Amino acid sequence: MVPEQRDARGERESPHRGLLGFLVLVSLVEGDAHGYEVMRRIERVTGGLWRPAPGSLYPVIDSLEKEGLIECMVKEVRGKARRVCRLTDDGWNMLLDLLERKIIAYISILEHMLKSLDEAISVLDGERAETIRSRAIKELKHVCDKYCNYR
Repeated sequence: MVPEQRDARGERESPHRGLLGFLVLVSLVEGDAHGYEVMRRIERVTGGLWRPAPGSLYPVIDSLEKEGLIECMVKEVRGKARRVCRLTDDGWNMLLDLLERKIIAYISILEHMLKSLDEAISVLDGERAETIRSRAIKELKHVCDKYCNYR
């Protein structure tokens, strides 16, 4: 049995709510999916930088299911029986809680990364750092245009 952990606010936190658990929940926002599809979605979400191994992914899926955050059932997909998972109401609520905390943290991290790029530009007079910074700002503007005026 894994000991109960508490987050910074002293609230109960599952040991399975690390990055991979979070990404599984995020991947299921797109709809029901079996493990291989979850892996592909995570790879896409991470910009192709990471595809979790089955040995890492399936225990997290099992844990999320035991916690009641996802529900898995066997369905036929392209002629094969697959274990297909979906978010439960508790899963949606947990995802919203995680998003609330992570978005603020990631914005802070991103701010420090951009500051570091500015420092690199000033120290190195670096064309490469400026290119990275320009691309990051372009991508941020694209994301904001897409989601900041949502609904």
